Amino acid sequence: MAGNRKVLPMEEDNYVRFIRTAINMRNDETADFGEKDLLMVLLPACCGLRIGEVAHLSAKWITHTNNGPAIRIPKKWPCTLGRSGSCARCKAESSFYDDPSLWGPKTKGRWPEKGAYPIPLTNTLTDAVTGDEVETNLANRLISYFKVHDQLGVAGYETIRFRVRRVAQQTKDLHLDHGRGLVNRLVAKNDRQTVPDLHPHDLRGSWACHCLRRQISDYTLRDWGGWQDLDMINYYSSFVGDVDGSGRDKL
Repeated sequence: MAGNRKVLPMEEDNYVRFIRTAINMRNDETADFGEKDLLMVLLPACCGLRIGEVAHLSAKWITHTNNGPAIRIPKKWPCTLGRSGSCARCKAESSFYDDPSLWGPKTKGRWPEKGAYPIPLTNTLTDAVTGDEVETNLANRLISYFKVHDQLGVAGYETIRFRVRRVAQQTKDLHLDHGRGLVNRLVAKNDRQTVPDLHPHDLRGSWACHCLRRQISDYTLRDWGGWQDLDMINYYSSFVGDVDGSGRDKL
């Protein structure tokens, strides 16, 4: 869970509408929303990547499995996102490897003893939301991007948060209360308007709920999401139960 802040995944209709809004913004030449901006949003929303994984994503993390292209998060990776070497976040958290030039995943769950689990890019999960056409398929977009660039290269985590909120602001009727009587979270913006307080980690949670609705097993989702146990799976399962009124059968 993201610090002390409670993660609230979107309901399925909001989740799909949010992703389609991001794709529409990319296709709108007047929106000033490029391919890199779209990938910053789709990677947590369709693959469950954490914000640090999105920021440091490299072309070398793309692997090919029997089920198609996938992302394999490394145990450690040289960070080159700063002006002179590693980014401020990696320098501040250098105790992780006792080396400020290295980035590493947040939890050991992302890299268990037998090696990292590949996160699928091409499957019914992402295609059902983003479509399987060349212009919208996430795997095709990412592979095409990395033909030109070596890494996604997002120097500041706040950049990703800003892109997510920007799409949230453009998504019609986006509500984050999830039917639990919670106040729809809003963040004031220069006293004139408010935008939904949607964070990248909320997209990760929305992806997890989307997987659960499609009956992905608890243990498979744990491996894809890089969790060390089933605690967060059980947390997200409670939201799936709220939506369908019956909870979810464990596989």
